[in-house]
Amino acid sequence: MCQSSDLIEQLRTTIGSQVTYGGVRCSVVELLEEPLCLVLQALGPRIALQDSQFGAPQRRVTPAFTIPCLSTTDDGGLHPELLALGLPLE
Repeated sequence: MCQSSDLIEQLRTTIGSQVTYGGVRCSVVELLEEPLCLVLQALGPRIALQDSQFGAPQRRVTPAFTIPCLSTTDDGGLHPELLALGLPLE
Protein backbone atom coordinates (compact mmCIF):
# COMPACT_ATOMS: atom_id res chain seq x y z
CA MET A 1 0.00 0.00 0.00
CA CYS A 2 1.36 3.45 -0.80
CA GLN A 3 0.74 6.74 0.94
CA SER A 4 -2.43 7.45 -1.01
CA SER A 5 -5.18 9.84 -0.11
CA ASP A 6 -7.46 6.81 0.44
CA LEU A 7 -5.17 5.46 3.17
CA ILE A 8 -4.91 8.89 4.79
CA GLU A 9 -8.71 9.22 4.82
CA GLN A 10 -9.06 5.73 6.35
CA LEU A 11 -6.54 6.62 9.04
CA ARG A 12 -8.36 9.90 9.76
CA THR A 13 -11.54 7.96 10.51
CA THR A 14 -9.70 6.10 13.29
CA ILE A 15 -9.20 9.29 15.33
CA GLY A 16 -11.10 8.80 18.58
CA SER A 17 -10.89 5.00 18.40
CA GLN A 18 -9.69 3.10 21.45
CA VAL A 19 -6.94 0.53 21.00
CA THR A 20 -4.44 -1.41 23.09
CA TYR A 21 -0.76 -0.72 22.46
CA GLY A 22 1.89 -2.56 24.45
CA GLY A 23 -0.67 -3.56 27.05
CA VAL A 24 -1.79 0.05 27.54
CA ARG A 25 -5.33 1.17 26.68
CA CYS A 26 -5.05 4.21 24.36
CA SER A 27 -7.08 6.54 22.20
CA VAL A 28 -6.05 7.60 18.68
CA VAL A 29 -5.70 11.39 18.98
CA GLU A 30 -3.94 12.58 15.82
CA LEU A 31 -2.70 11.67 12.35
CA LEU A 32 0.67 13.00 11.24
CA GLU A 33 1.11 13.02 7.47
CA GLU A 34 4.88 13.50 7.20
CA PRO A 35 6.01 10.88 8.05
CA LEU A 36 2.69 9.05 8.12
CA CYS A 37 2.07 8.16 11.79
CA LEU A 38 -0.76 7.80 14.26
CA VAL A 39 -0.45 9.43 17.68
CA LEU A 40 -1.94 7.49 20.60
CA GLN A 41 -2.56 8.83 24.08
CA ALA A 42 -2.85 6.50 27.04
CA LEU A 43 -6.16 6.48 28.87
CA GLY A 44 -6.19 6.64 32.63
CA PRO A 45 -4.25 8.50 35.28
CA ARG A 46 -1.54 11.01 34.45
CA ILE A 47 1.56 9.08 35.40
CA ALA A 48 4.38 10.49 33.25
CA LEU A 49 6.25 13.65 34.16
CA GLN A 50 6.66 16.26 31.44
CA ASP A 51 9.81 18.33 31.66
CA SER A 52 10.00 22.07 31.10
CA GLN A 53 12.25 23.45 28.37
CA PHE A 54 15.00 23.55 31.00
CA GLY A 55 14.66 19.86 31.91
CA ALA A 56 12.91 20.35 35.23
CA PRO A 57 9.83 18.19 35.95
CA GLN A 58 6.84 20.43 35.34
CA ARG A 59 3.56 18.49 35.34
CA ARG A 60 2.04 15.03 35.16
CA VAL A 61 0.70 13.94 31.77
CA THR A 62 -0.62 10.78 30.18
CA PRO A 63 1.95 9.01 28.00
CA ALA A 64 1.72 9.42 24.21
CA PHE A 65 2.99 7.01 21.54
CA THR A 66 3.75 7.61 17.86
CA ILE A 67 3.00 4.61 15.64
CA PRO A 68 4.44 4.45 12.11
CA CYS A 69 1.83 3.61 9.47
CA LEU A 70 4.00 2.43 6.58
CA SER A 71 6.49 -0.42 6.64
CA THR A 72 10.14 0.35 6.00
CA THR A 73 10.60 -2.85 3.98
CA ASP A 74 10.54 -2.96 0.19
CA ASP A 75 6.91 -4.12 0.01
CA GLY A 76 5.67 -0.69 1.15
CA GLY A 77 2.76 -2.22 3.09
CA LEU A 78 1.34 -1.22 6.43
CA HIS A 79 3.68 -1.26 9.42
CA PRO A 80 3.32 -4.30 11.75
CA GLU A 81 2.77 -2.02 14.78
CA LEU A 82 -0.18 -0.38 13.00
CA LEU A 83 -1.64 -3.75 12.03
CA ALA A 84 -1.29 -4.98 15.64
CA LEU A 85 -3.69 -2.24 16.78
CA GLY A 86 -6.56 -4.05 15.03
CA LEU A 87 -7.99 -0.94 13.42
CA PRO A 88 -10.49 -1.46 10.56
CA LEU A 89 -8.21 -0.66 7.59
CA GLU A 90 -8.61 -2.07 4.09
